[in-house]
Amino acid sequence: MLRTGMHILGTVYRNPDDIPFDGFMKLKNAGFDTVDFNFEIFHEYDSLVATDGSCFYDRSIPELKSFFEPYKRAAEECSLELFQAHAPFHEYPEGDEAALSHILEVQKKVIALAGWMKIPYLVIHPFELNNPHDKAREKVINTAFFSKLAPYAREAGVIICLENLFITVGSITREGVCANPYEAVLYIDELNREADEERFGFCFDIGHAAMLGSNIYEFLMMLGPRLKVLHLHENDCVNDQHGIPFTHSKYWCGESSTDWESLIMGLRDIHYSGSLNFETGSSLYTAPEALGDAVRTFTHEIGIYLAKKIGG
Repeated sequence: MLRTGMHILGTVYRNPDDIPFDGFMKLKNAGFDTVDFNFEIFHEYDSLVATDGSCFYDRSIPELKSFFEPYKRAAEECSLELFQAHAPFHEYPEGDEAALSHILEVQKKVIALAGWMKIPYLVIHPFELNNPHDKAREKVINTAFFSKLAPYAREAGVIICLENLFITVGSITREGVCANPYEAVLYIDELNREADEERFGFCFDIGHAAMLGSNIYEFLMMLGPRLKVLHLHENDCVNDQHGIPFTHSKYWCGESSTDWESLIMGLRDIHYSGSLNFETGSSLYTAPEALGDAVRTFTHEIGIYLAKKIGG
């Protein structure tokens, strides 16, 4: 049976002293079953390549567990499953081996934390090179990096999920890593062969796919059982806005800008049984706080609608 989930961005606080139980309870009261825990909101973006000890994740594992314990406990008390999580990410630190090494160490810690919090799926962005003609080198870099993480994921009992990405240079948006389903499948299968087990899967981001004009049904059919988690949100097919599904269109009084019917058919035909997870934090920032509960409830109702359609 399909479940519905939502990420904690804009829902649960950065500081556990702010009572994360309240944030999780808002999701539970809205009807959600699962949570997408965002490890990236706890650090500053550029600190991921810092080597001066300023990164949040430079703390020891015991210190990090102490920090995240209130979140883990709050989810348990609210009977919410921490089904997936998103790791910190940064662009490839070209020529800076110290920065790359730091990113690797951070990801090892996040994998360990995900395992400790009993989160089965962790999304980690692959590195993107700005040169669209250097895909072969990009793949070598990513394969080497993720292969180093495989033993730690195995120890933690975590499946690492790559995601379909995009790159915007000036006013031009183009395919990023794994935005092509053939490339996505190649990455996952090769990494699993090297790991000698199913240690890698895929996170399909429908908002990214819509921006790039991807064939959503074809993408899902090619992924098949490799698909483990979802990022469901909508945009105007120009900007990555992370809006609520069915609330954007390309033109006045037009249909939804995203091909949701292809998503429904694709998930149905590959027998997807995970969580319908919404990555719609923007809606919780733009709406007045007094409407937050209504926004969450509305989003959950969309999840119920999608689940019924997928279920046939």
